[in-house]
Amino acid sequence: MFRSIQWRIAATYVLLIVASMGLVTIYLLNLVQENHVQTFRTQLGAQARLIADASLPLLEEGRDSREVDALARRLGSHIGARVTVVARDGSVLGDSSESPAALGNQATQPEVEEALRKGAGAATRPGLEGTPVMFVAVSIQRNSQVLGVVRVALPLTQVEESLREIVTTVLLAAIIVVALTVLLAVYIARRIAGPVKEVTHLARRMAKGDLDQKIYVGSTGEVGEMAESFNDMALGLKQTIEAINLERSKLEVVLQEMADGLLMTDREGIVILANPAAAKIFGGDAKTYIRRSFIEVTRDHELSRLLFDCLSQREQQVRDVDVGGLEKRNLRTIIAPIRHDRAVYALALFQDVTELRRLEGVRREFVANISHELRTPLASVKALVETLQEGGLEEPAVARDFLARVGKEVDKLTSMVNDLLDLSRLESEQPRLTKELTDIGKVVREAVGRIEPQAKRKGLDLAAEIPPTLLPIVGDSQRLQQALMNLIDNAIKFTPEGGRIRVTVDVRDERVEVAVADTGVGIESEDLPHVFERFYKVDRSRAGKGVGLGLAIAKHIVQAHGGTIRVESALGKGSVFTIALPAAKPR
Repeated sequence: MFRSIQWRIAATYVLLIVASMGLVTIYLLNLVQENHVQTFRTQLGAQARLIADASLPLLEEGRDSREVDALARRLGSHIGARVTVVARDGSVLGDSSESPAALGNQATQPEVEEALRKGAGAATRPGLEGTPVMFVAVSIQRNSQVLGVVRVALPLTQVEESLREIVTTVLLAAIIVVALTVLLAVYIARRIAGPVKEVTHLARRMAKGDLDQKIYVGSTGEVGEMAESFNDMALGLKQTIEAINLERSKLEVVLQEMADGLLMTDREGIVILANPAAAKIFGGDAKTYIRRSFIEVTRDHELSRLLFDCLSQREQQVRDVDVGGLEKRNLRTIIAPIRHDRAVYALALFQDVTELRRLEGVRREFVANISHELRTPLASVKALVETLQEGGLEEPAVARDFLARVGKEVDKLTSMVNDLLDLSRLESEQPRLTKELTDIGKVVREAVGRIEPQAKRKGLDLAAEIPPTLLPIVGDSQRLQQALMNLIDNAIKFTPEGGRIRVTVDVRDERVEVAVADTGVGIESEDLPHVFERFYKVDRSRAGKGVGLGLAIAKHIVQAHGGTIRVESALGKGSVFTIALPAAKPR
């Protein structure tokens, strides 16, 4: 408490004033004492002069010393002081207190000696009781001739008592002044230190982050200016911190939402920043990456080499790296050095291009497949046309046969182009469907009826098994019929003559299932995940039988209706393709 600025200011004020008061008091007391002594001496001198005048006739006339002694006693009693009349030779002629004979020669006394030489003298020395006594002597002169000396002596008791009263009064006044000074000093110190304490208190709160506080000191002096400076500083800090927090929030949003993985390390390869996308790539939680080594997070030596190449060479590193175990992923990796002051950091960006590479492969495969599918009919058409140009037109029967074959190839090309366009529309985000309450049993019967002639031509037993009551569905009947016909057509293509194809309808868990089962050649297990891909063919059994778009179209039609499609098959035991569609909700 006593170390506070308030008490230090108050103590300084008090010490200064007490010291000043002490010096002034001492000076005044000395001055008063000197004045009192001087006044006392002057009074004694005046009395001595009067007595000298009264004693002059006695000395001039040569009167007996007893008369002089009587005069001294009478005047001493009158003025209340000791009166001594000394002859020129220093002998005592009369004394108001003692016998002249007992006093001895007084010529050696300083006041007497000085009076004889100068006409007046004074001295102070202890009396018989130890009390200081002032002796004032004046010469008795006649026409400048010194006849003797009159000495008046009086103890300084009155002066001391008077000085004691003055000292008491002065000390009391000094104490009162000091007390008032202390109170005033405390008040002034509080007035000065109060705002400073307020500034200090609020500055500490500001340091803890409470920048909404303002300092009000009600002063226009330096403290007020300091308070205003603190307020301005707090406002500036608040705005700066808000701007930094805004930028940090923006950065956090960017880091949280960006699709690419990001890791930042120090020069030792210790991760200091990571985003959720990086955690999706390398597994775990991004928060657990902090303060772990880069290789511990990525678990890939090639990525680690890239990082330290970047840190050592201070150059950006760009490379496509395959990471992962069984499920390989291709990462487009960019690692750039960052220099801040004298520190070096590395910022690694990981873009998962696995899907892009897969799509590039699909694109290449699509181009290869479509080229292959177009090459055969186009080559056939070209050969037929060249044959006709080289003379085939001269034989009408041959020309008609060739033109018919050209027409079939053109129809095949047209069908393939239509299927591609249809698949493209279905693969769009919002395929155009006319959905309404649909009787799936009617859709199945119409699909079987339309494709049944094709099955009969191949000698296949095609039949539909439909229960009498079914839950309706919401869908596009034309598109659903197209999907079923593609499945049945696929079954016809891969079922040998004499085989059987059954289309069944069932309801399970508020879903309507339509299954197309055949007794065909079946599909190997490694081919099952790919049968719904466009242009995919099982090499062993599907060569030359379609272009591989029907199942892909069926899949997209079913998915557009919120349904699923699956296949179960074993080589040599036939296949079962099942469509599951959600039943319509009752109104």
